[in-house]
Amino acid sequence: MYATYIGFCGYAPLFVTLTVGGAFTISQAALAILDWFMGYWAASPSLADKMYSAWIYVGITVVGVLLICGRIIYALTIVIHCSKTLHERLFTKVLAAPVTTFFDVTPVGRILNRFSSDLDQVDSQIPYFGLLFLQFAFQNLAIVVVCAATSPFVLILFVPLIYAFYKLQEYYNLTSGELKRFDSISKSPVVNMISETINGLSTIRAFRLTETFSLHSRVVLDYNQRFFSVYRTSSRWLQMRLDWLSVLIIGGVAFISIASKSFVGITAAGLAITYSAQMSGFLSRTTMTYSYIEMAMTCVERLEHYATLDTEGHTQAITTTPKPSWPEHGVVTFDNYSMRYRPHLDLVLKNVSFNILCGRTGSGKSSLMVALFRMVEAASGRILIDGVDLATVDLHTMRSRLTIIPQDPVLFSGSLRFNIDPSREASDDAIWTVLKQVHLSESISAFGNGLEFEVAEKGSNLSVGQRQLLCIARALLRKSRVVLLDEATANIDLESDRLIQETIKECFGDVTLMIIAHRLDTIIDSDMILVMDAGCVKEFAPPKELLANETSMSDDDEYVEISTPVAATEIELEEKHPMDTSNWLAIVLISWMDGLIRKGAMRPLKEDDIWPLRDVDRAASLNKLFVTEWVKEKSHNEPGFHRVLWRCMRKEIIFTISLYFLYSFLMLLQPIVIKSLLQYLQDPNDTTSIGIQSGYALAAILTVLSFISVTIIDFGQYLTSNLGCNAKCMIMDAVYLKSLKLSSYTKRNMTSGEIVTLSSVDSERVFQGYLLGPWTWASPVAVLIIFIMVGFELGYIVGIVGCAFMYGMLLLGYYSAKTVGNTRRQLLKVQSERVKLTNELLQGVRVVKMYAWEEHIEAKVAEIRQKELTLLKQYQARRISNTIALNIAPVICLALCLVIYLLLGNRLTVDTAFAALAYMNVVRLPSMSFSNSILFLQEAKASCDRITTFLLSEELEDDDTSIPYGHASTHRQLMILHCP
Repeated sequence: MYATYIGFCGYAPLFVTLTVGGAFTISQAALAILDWFMGYWAASPSLADKMYSAWIYVGITVVGVLLICGRIIYALTIVIHCSKTLHERLFTKVLAAPVTTFFDVTPVGRILNRFSSDLDQVDSQIPYFGLLFLQFAFQNLAIVVVCAATSPFVLILFVPLIYAFYKLQEYYNLTSGELKRFDSISKSPVVNMISETINGLSTIRAFRLTETFSLHSRVVLDYNQRFFSVYRTSSRWLQMRLDWLSVLIIGGVAFISIASKSFVGITAAGLAITYSAQMSGFLSRTTMTYSYIEMAMTCVERLEHYATLDTEGHTQAITTTPKPSWPEHGVVTFDNYSMRYRPHLDLVLKNVSFNILCGRTGSGKSSLMVALFRMVEAASGRILIDGVDLATVDLHTMRSRLTIIPQDPVLFSGSLRFNIDPSREASDDAIWTVLKQVHLSESISAFGNGLEFEVAEKGSNLSVGQRQLLCIARALLRKSRVVLLDEATANIDLESDRLIQETIKECFGDVTLMIIAHRLDTIIDSDMILVMDAGCVKEFAPPKELLANETSMSDDDEYVEISTPVAATEIELEEKHPMDTSNWLAIVLISWMDGLIRKGAMRPLKEDDIWPLRDVDRAASLNKLFVTEWVKEKSHNEPGFHRVLWRCMRKEIIFTISLYFLYSFLMLLQPIVIKSLLQYLQDPNDTTSIGIQSGYALAAILTVLSFISVTIIDFGQYLTSNLGCNAKCMIMDAVYLKSLKLSSYTKRNMTSGEIVTLSSVDSERVFQGYLLGPWTWASPVAVLIIFIMVGFELGYIVGIVGCAFMYGMLLLGYYSAKTVGNTRRQLLKVQSERVKLTNELLQGVRVVKMYAWEEHIEAKVAEIRQKELTLLKQYQARRISNTIALNIAPVICLALCLVIYLLLGNRLTVDTAFAALAYMNVVRLPSMSFSNSILFLQEAKASCDRITTFLLSEELEDDDTSIPYGHASTHRQLMILHCP
């Protein structure tokens, strides 16, 4: 799958791998040389106080930074090309997929989930985490090479521990893959539920089913939350155990350095110990970022599956190229034509011919329309127009010569011109002429903006009659010789029906007009009527002859009984959540997950293996918290959803932040212990900084200190992940409940694509904001304390300058993150526009195919996608640059501190140099985490602002105009629910 993804950039995967790997190798080698030179510089008495050594160090630093910038630009160019190509291929393939074997059997929400959530993962997460993974991986490689070169004994430790890292990751992946699959499967019903609810909102309100659908939404949300929360918790389980293995590296290197002090020099020992302290963090983060990429790659796999769909007409050989004027006469002939919708199903058409149709529902009328437009290929027989077999004509060419006026008018958000003529081939005069013919020119002129009048989603700012007349105008503009009306007046009032019938008689007098209808007066003026029954021709005669026959055209009405839907309820499992029965130590160590991870490693997991949600994590419980706080928040002048989230979870958030502060304090002790170790190695008889004279005791202290530190931070990250899961569920629930109450005005201005984006993409951004949010407060405090310690080590002036530099970088990162947040807002707006158009396309895909509009719709989507990619490039460049800048800021800061240290007349020693390096390594985590936290919080804030705007939009009160149960005689379809 990785080769497939890389191949989307347009170059050979091997070439891309080698060039990217080469760029990272060269830049990382420069940074490794930098640390080696510092050790050599400090250990050489002749260089220790020389300024030119400092300038050499600065020069190497500059070269390393420039190389890092170059590798970012190159890698970013590659991933943007991958995103562009993948979407193009996906969209083209989906648009060309058969209606009956793909669109009719695949929920719209599932397809839309590919174009929203899955594509967002490919656009945003793979590039970001991919570059972080490469950065951490090559830092690990550099550490192994440097340590092996300076102290070969550490390889005795590295080889088995790196193997243990690999095996633990492999062991975890067996379970995480299944959990990710459950999460993905359970997410599609959520998106599908929103899409179908928006489309059927009028029906839901009319039959007072709002409460029923609210209950159903809770079941669907809890179903997804059940898997998503366990999946995210499993990643924290892995992180903690990887960090424990990392602690073994720190302790092991320290013990080996002490045991081999007579063979290894002080410089080599210093590099080995300080690098091992880095490697502990880099190894675990390499594995975690790899896990994120693996998760995101499942999205690529699903997208690639859609990109390999069969296309329409691929089984038919094109042997006929019709004349440009074909069809000239419009003579339609069905020659013993039979058809089935899918293989192994019964025939729905059996040896038929027709001009105009009448029949009961299910008699085969609409199947004839499907056959004529080759939505399904023939089982036997032929269809000919002017003697040309349609099966031998190119599908796009054939459909472009025919015209259909559908029962449900299909309109897209955009200009009136685009809806009438997506190809933009017709002149203004031609469009106005057909508008006059359908009696719409005066209405359009009154709207203002002429042909640029903006049609709302699904034409909601036009009446039903106007929408249908617009579809007739569209048909007139094509000037086809064969026109099919698919019950075009079935859903409108009699007055609009009369106007449309007059328009049809006036405008389609010289074409072959085929009408599918239920109303007899609609087809009574036809030349011939063909009566269908069970897919066979029942009668074929002039209207008068059929009317004279009392058994003809039976007017049996069909009734559909409407019953009250029973609210779905989740099957409660007897098994309790393991957290309810675990002690505090098992909760802190996340060991209550051990059984599930073990079970997943032994066999594929089943849904029943996943325990039910705790009551506090269910959508209903979270909604109670939200409603209480949201009512208070709405009384403010400028309500904010982010403040509601804070008040709902403030106790848990404060406790989590305190854990981050504790971790930062404990990590500050690590450089002090490392310095004492180096002092011991330099002179075992000399007094160390902390007064302990035993090297093994110092190594043990370093090991225990590191173990406690990583356990605390990993538990804190688990808590933030759990809070993020609840916040995500709360958002999805609030958005869905609000969508049930939207007023008609709000619905016209808030598209279904935007609502889907709020529920899928924005909720995910808020979740990610929780993951790193605590570092926003912990990082500045940690940096301050670290440079106080640097002041003790190198002097207060050096500490102040270094602290000022790092705070300047944090401030720069903050404002850069705000810029990223603004770019993200623009990106989400364009993304919503693309998702909206995609949703409209999926809803009206039959008409798009019948009008052969695929190329025009694809061009419009491509235009929006190009805007999205432009913003995506800016977003990723700023996001990644900000992250990398704060990651390499400690490297620059160390060079600055050492230069000032020498300018003040000091002499550099080995223990001082490596202690300073250790402090800069410690500051790297809060520095980089601050960058990420600001980025994620800015994105989360942007998403919260969008959610706030949506939740404050106009809504309906309880509607008294709904239809009581049992008072309706006929109804086509209430709603299709895809329950888990």
